Amino acid sequence: MKFRVTFHRIVSWWLVVFSVITILSGYAASRKWFSDRQWITDVHVIFKWSFVVLFLFHIIYTFAFVRFKGVIIKSPKKYPVRLVQQITKWLILVFGFLIIISGFSHYEWAEAAFQGWMPFWVHKTFDVGLIISIIIHTMAGTKIITKRNKIEKVWVDVIIWIVGLALIIGTIFLEVTMQLH
Repeated sequence: MKFRVTFHRIVSWWLVVFSVITILSGYAASRKWFSDRQWITDVHVIFKWSFVVLFLFHIIYTFAFVRFKGVIIKSPKKYPVRLVQQITKWLILVFGFLIIISGFSHYEWAEAAFQGWMPFWVHKTFDVGLIISIIIHTMAGTKIITKRNKIEKVWVDVIIWIVGLALIIGTIFLEVTMQLH
């Protein structure tokens, strides 16, 4: 049991890393941050497929081996951080599948299958919901790690909030500036 929990945590944090690289490379390619966009597009494609595989593996592994006991729903005041993590988990699932499926419509081989019911604009529209959900989910996970390791200092919580809010504000700023262009 301990191995499964440890393995789940390792996969979860790798998924965060892959998410960040996939998202940043996608923004860099679509916003033309580099004069030679081909290499950043290649990075995005490689990490996108890695993200999809790891995301699906994580979902299957979580539902197969990680048990949700329901205590969070029964006493949310006792477990507010876990409740936030559960809510954002479901948001990540919804937004993640929207982003993945709509991203496929960008390929010629999948355009006919997905374009009619999941156009590519969904990929660029709902990415902000996915990003913010991942940030909040990661903030909650970081808080849980610090509590588990008995690091319950106010300054640690302040750092989590500052970094998390800065990332959320940065995401919204990037989205707004993209809409203006």
